[in-house]
Amino acid sequence: MKSKNKKATHVGFVVSFVLFITFLVFMYAILSSRVDLGNEKDNSLNYAKAEIMERVSGNMTSVSVSISEQGVQRCVRLIDFFLKTEMGDRFVVGSDSGDVLQSGKDGNDLFVERDRNIFFRVYGSEEFNISGEALRNCQALSEESEGYSLGLSRDSRDVFESKVLRLFKNYTEDYEALKRGMRIGPGNEFGFGFTYNNGTEIKTPEKNATINIYAERMSIQYIKKDGTRESGFMEFVAW
Repeated sequence: MKSKNKKATHVGFVVSFVLFITFLVFMYAILSSRVDLGNEKDNSLNYAKAEIMERVSGNMTSVSVSISEQGVQRCVRLIDFFLKTEMGDRFVVGSDSGDVLQSGKDGNDLFVERDRNIFFRVYGSEEFNISGEALRNCQALSEESEGYSLGLSRDSRDVFESKVLRLFKNYTEDYEALKRGMRIGPGNEFGFGFTYNNGTEIKTPEKNATINIYAERMSIQYIKKDGTRESGFMEFVAW
């Protein structure tokens, strides 16, 4: 009887050990799958963020201009400005303090209602409206006669309010088409939010949202429709 008890105890121990190992393997499989899922969603968030930032950003060229003291009139005409800078028809002119100045174009000449500014910048981008018409009674200045001088030209990649609103419209009107265009695979969803400088926020609806939502928020500078630059936030979510 004692021998049988020992044998039964040994068998029970082996069975318990096997069950314990099986339990450990099962738990490892569950936990590792969750970790893999987390990494996958984190990668999905980073990918969606990169795609969104690419779609809300655009190229902008800026050229600084200074005029001499002989430019005493409030309105000046910079002869051959567009010929010298090769800037396109879509532009805005901003003062050194960031205010938008009234401007226009006639041929290769730039017209600027400068007020008292002797220094300003011209910004060119396809996201701006088509330039205004030539202004009246403006003093003609040429670079050759040192009436005005051009400073450095700089190309940059900026977030534009107009492109954010366009992407928001694409998202709400045909989310699935946007997903395909961004090459986001089945089972992965995304959204984004945009916060203006004044705190106003627009946010895409969360379609087929799950409990596990990954999010990131970053500060940005964006170009408004009138060409001024302000600070805001972009938020990116994936699930």
